[in-house]
Amino acid sequence: MTAWWFQNGLVLYNNRYEPIVEAQHDLFLADIIGIYFGSYSSRATRLQTKFVKKFYTEIRAKTRKFQIIFCSMDDNEKDCSDFVLAEHGDWLVIPWSDQATRRIARNQCNVTTHPSLVILKNEADGIVISLEGKEEFQELGKDAYERWQELARAAVKDS
Repeated sequence: MTAWWFQNGLVLYNNRYEPIVEAQHDLFLADIIGIYFGSYSSRATRLQTKFVKKFYTEIRAKTRKFQIIFCSMDDNEKDCSDFVLAEHGDWLVIPWSDQATRRIARNQCNVTTHPSLVILKNEADGIVISLEGKEEFQELGKDAYERWQELARAAVKDS
């Protein structure tokens, strides 16, 4: 898999649903990226987002080596922006209008349901280290991040 977040000219949004440029965010400081898939219309996503936000805040208080990128599965931009503004943590967002990048993210992470949190090694190949990020942080708490670090260190690209 090619890491789509490395593409030149990619514009991501902040949690105020405003565009930021690469120099303004610390995506590339992270060793581990979580792609969080969900939608405002999903009660399960809204509930899960509270837990993701708490987990993210706790990890980021200790290290900048973890980042989340939200990929909306909403049907329209208003729902996406309302969700980001109302409930999201201080993570990055693929703009709803960037249909191509959202489609690539869903396809590369093989996501068909939400909420879902896919954990990737932050490198050009974007190696998936866990498709069960949501379940792992629910089960392990902050120790999930330690597990992902171990998996990332051990991960090698398939030949």
